[in-house]
Formats: sequence, structure tokens, C-alpha cells
Amino acid sequence: MSEPKLTQKDVQEILDLVESAAHVVDFSLKYGDVEVRVSRRDPAEGMQPAAASAVPASTVRPDVPAVPDAPAAPAKTATTGAAKAAGVPPGMVAIKAPMVGTFYRASAPGAAPFVEVGQKVTPDSVVCIIEVMKLMSSISAGVAGSVKEIRVADSEPVQFGQVLIVIEPDA
Repeated sequence: MSEPKLTQKDVQEILDLVESAAHVVDFSLKYGDVEVRVSRRDPAEGMQPAAASAVPASTVRPDVPAVPDAPAAPAKTATTGAAKAAGVPPGMVAIKAPMVGTFYRASAPGAAPFVEVGQKVTPDSVVCIIEVMKLMSSISAGVAGSVKEIRVADSEPVQFGQVLIVIEPDA
């Protein structure tokens, strides 16, 4: 049985996901004859910005083109500006998508949602799942409080930094 081929589109999707995940500093992938390495360093720490490289074209399968350099990591924006733009009321905490993917309110179709509006949560409470390429990532509240808004419908695609849930923190 032959191994599925990694296309340029697949590689670009992987690079987009790595770029959208702010917590990923180094990433490498070897799939068949293709090897991709992405390294992102914070310019504020005096390091180099993001760069991507691939194995030289001579070692890549002829049906898979070489990967172009990835764009540099986007500049960080002020949290207050992002909160205002998202319409989060003052004093509220926005749970934002840490990556591009699909938002799920429950652990499985037909299962009870992790949280409902008005429900109390702890910092460790799982409030949703984001799926990226069949990998499920649980998102925790990160703060104790009450759920005030759920801004995304179940099974909806979400973008990096999009406000998913608004929580009123406990005083």
C-alpha cells in the first residue's frame, strides 16, 4: 500500500496552523521524503523572526514542490485594543481561539455541552474543544467566574484570536 502524498496545499495548511499557534516556537515534520522545519523567535527577546525551510528540492519527491519561506510572525497587538474590537465589556474575560479550527461545545455529537450561559467555571474547567486536522484541543476557562456569553455556534469554524466565550470573573 502506497503512502498518501503530501501536497503543497497540505504543507501550506500546516504552516498556517503553526503560524496561528502563538505558543509554538519550533516545529518540525518529516513525512516521507519531505521535511519541514519552522522556527519562530520573539523579536522582543532579541531573537530572529519566524522562518520556514524545507529539504532541498533535489531530495524532495518530484510530485511535491518545495515549501516557500513562511511569513514572519505577526506583530503583537495590545490586549485592550483586541478586547474593545471584539466588543468584550470592561471587567469581563474573553476566552479566545488559540488557533484556527472548528469549535465544538461538547465532547461528542449529542453529548451535553461543556458549559452553558450562567454556569460557574473554575480556571481548569474545559469550556470547549477546537479541532484542527482531526486533533482535538481542550480549551480551559483560565479564570473562575460565570459564563456570560457563548459567541460561537457548535461546529463553526473559528479564527486565531476570535472571542469564543465571555466570562465574568469572580470578585
